Amino acid sequence: MPTEPEIVVEESDMVVKRELHTKCVTAGRLSQELKELLGDAQFKVEMRHNVFNIESSKDFDIGILLKNCQNRMGLRRRKSPC
Repeated sequence: MPTEPEIVVEESDMVVKRELHTKCVTAGRLSQELKELLGDAQFKVEMRHNVFNIESSKDFDIGILLKNCQNRMGLRRRKSPC
């Protein structure tokens, strides 16, 4: 009986790297928007020195991510720091 292969995501598979300042978005909102934007793609987020470092196996537009986060947070109506 054949078994399904184990899916292993190597660090080298995360080829797309982007940064987003923490004043622009909350961690929860960022995670939710990345899941919607990237779908089944693998991604990893680390926060260092007030910056979210995002690594993904799929390319994405950081401008679209930021816009989606701000629209859902209601920041578009207020003056955004980003």
